[in-house]
Amino acid sequence: LLTLYLGFDLFRPATLPTDASPELFSAARASETVEAIARAPHPTGHPEGDRVRTWLVDSLTALGLEVSVQETIVVGDAGYPEQYPDKLPPAVAEGVRVRNIVARLRGTSARVRDGEAPRRDSILLAAHADTRPVAPGAADDSSGVATILEVLRALTVEGAPERDIIALLSDAEELGLHGARGFVSEHPWAEEVAVAINLEARGNRGASRMFETSQGNAEWIEALDRATGWVAADSLSASIYRRLPRDTDLTIFRAAGMAGYNFAFIRGIEHYHTALDRPEFLDLGSVQEQGDAVLALVRTLGAGALPGTGDTDAVYFPFAGELWRLDPRSSRTLALASLVLAALAIAQAFVRHTIRLGSLLRAWVGGGLLIATVTFFALISSRILFEIFGGAEAHPSRFEAAGGVLLMALFAVGGAMTVSGWVSLRNSGLRRIELIAAGVMGWIGVTAALELWLPNAGYLGTLPLLGGAAVLLGQGIDGSRGKLGVVLSLGVLPTLALWPRTLDGVGVAFGALAAPAVVGFFGLMLPLLAPLLAEAVPHGLRRRHGWLFPAAVVGLVLVSLSLKHDAELPRAGSIHYAYDATNEIALWVSFDDEPGEYERQFLGDQPSREPFGSESLAKVAPRAWVRSAASRPLPVPEFTVTDVEDDPRSEPLDRAFEEAGEGKSPGIDEEEWVTRRIRVRLPKDTARFDLESEHRLSDVEILDGETWKKVAKRVRRFRLHAPRQTVELRVRMPLGRSVELRGTAMRYGIPEVEGW
Repeated sequence: LLTLYLGFDLFRPATLPTDASPELFSAARASETVEAIARAPHPTGHPEGDRVRTWLVDSLTALGLEVSVQETIVVGDAGYPEQYPDKLPPAVAEGVRVRNIVARLRGTSARVRDGEAPRRDSILLAAHADTRPVAPGAADDSSGVATILEVLRALTVEGAPERDIIALLSDAEELGLHGARGFVSEHPWAEEVAVAINLEARGNRGASRMFETSQGNAEWIEALDRATGWVAADSLSASIYRRLPRDTDLTIFRAAGMAGYNFAFIRGIEHYHTALDRPEFLDLGSVQEQGDAVLALVRTLGAGALPGTGDTDAVYFPFAGELWRLDPRSSRTLALASLVLAALAIAQAFVRHTIRLGSLLRAWVGGGLLIATVTFFALISSRILFEIFGGAEAHPSRFEAAGGVLLMALFAVGGAMTVSGWVSLRNSGLRRIELIAAGVMGWIGVTAALELWLPNAGYLGTLPLLGGAAVLLGQGIDGSRGKLGVVLSLGVLPTLALWPRTLDGVGVAFGALAAPAVVGFFGLMLPLLAPLLAEAVPHGLRRRHGWLFPAAVVGLVLVSLSLKHDAELPRAGSIHYAYDATNEIALWVSFDDEPGEYERQFLGDQPSREPFGSESLAKVAPRAWVRSAASRPLPVPEFTVTDVEDDPRSEPLDRAFEEAGEGKSPGIDEEEWVTRRIRVRLPKDTARFDLESEHRLSDVEILDGETWKKVAKRVRRFRLHAPRQTVELRVRMPLGRSVELRGTAMRYGIPEVEGW
């Protein structure tokens, strides 16, 4: 119990300090910023975003910082060929007009002087200021924005650090990290950044974790440990996150050559990206812990020489209020020693004739089948529960909101199956030491796998294997009741110190879907616990273990039945008023799987289910619920198309891409092309503009200020978020072909139609 306590000690959010001295970080002060900017959702392009941006600029200016708004258009393209039946996969390009807030706190040491090339020695503090359309974003990521403002305020109290501190409150992170892309590719200050500290939230509470770093981080982790001495961080998280299809702004910073740290708190996922992400639900203890860590880290990095980025990553994990670190060579040596010691422990058991070869193989095969069976059961059960309680009928879904409860219920069932299985194996004539040896063999496999595929997380196999070898040695010498056997049975402590906390973190990150991993590794831990359990559990349990599984199943059923839909939880839904100005048709449209009560006010009781939009869009868009609406003409995009004279791009199109794929692409063999300029006047407050053509447009460019930026080589649909009221494009079209352009302007809110 003491070991478990020490293992989890770092993973409780901090308590709010009573000392609110100006030079310290105060979550109470930071909460004022959260209250100010998280009043309502403010996604990129939403009018509320303009108010938030103005408030943040004024606040940073009041701190005495150099502040500016970087406005630029960031473009990219993505093809969806598998969605289309023809051999001409149309490109879908996307652009965003981002408005990043960038501020600088000048350091006392002038490291960048006029006329000199910028040096990479500044510190970047980054958080994104935009939200999802439905979420006020108190945690994600107003808490990060507020933390940066409070850290900067605290730094100005003591006087600026030696090194420059640059703050980036990025735009359009939720749309695909576009604000960070715009900063690193176009802002001159990006070339000065040596290290980025990014702040995120994937929930509204829990301990702040430093869950991701850049590669070659050995010296940077040492600096983190020196600065804080207590931060919750482990190299397993960093190793896994690099392999997940998930990104934050730090992904962009790392690609630009910056060292980096990524901080987040992740409990309370039911609030993430939902209308529940409001200031009153934000745990200020989590904000306090994150702010304390960031302020301490900035003060450490802000003075003296910066750490270097090398070729090796550190191996690190928290325990007993400390961050334990190993260099990769020591970690590999320790892994090899654990494998050798485990093999020697098994060999000495054979020499002492306490293990029988046939029985060991039976224990190993039986234990492996048991773990596989229990893991498969947890996998199927979690998927069934997801289908029952997940889905889109309510968001936050009951599956996410009750993820921790469901995980515990699934663990109880899986744990009961595992205990019953191991007891059954013991009752079948196998010796306890043979079951322990089979478990040690399993940990040999875990250690080898980690060293091969996740070497930075090898400590999760190495340390339990060392302890498991000690347990096995003690059992082989004089059993659990002998003095040496009792002492060496404490070899289970590394397992208890590392794996319960690790599995808890996996459970927090993935909810009930983590049940297979949790129960599977519990099955591996159980043999090592056997000597201690033999002393603590009544002997009669060996004959009366059959009730464990049915009791756990009953508990799972009762938990599932208790998860009724909470009418107070906000429900995610969509309703659109779509006006087709060409044909003067108006429709109510919803993309929900099943419209709720609110949507049915518009859709009625019997809306039709059909593809929505143009022919090419219908091939990729989901089917929608549609009902006719009263036609009230709305402002629509106004097009002006002119030829561009003497454009060098009017030469014949390069045939290299015409003939790519299977044979020649039909329909674009024209020898003559013309460049045309498309000027679009958009309605006020347009949040998104879509330009679509049934035929591909080639060499598309967009005017950003006085610069033409490439959008895509070929594109059939281009989407621009947060556009200016006037958008200018330059495209190449084949002569002699009629090209129809479809423009769509999207605005937030429901228009003033009669009765609404």
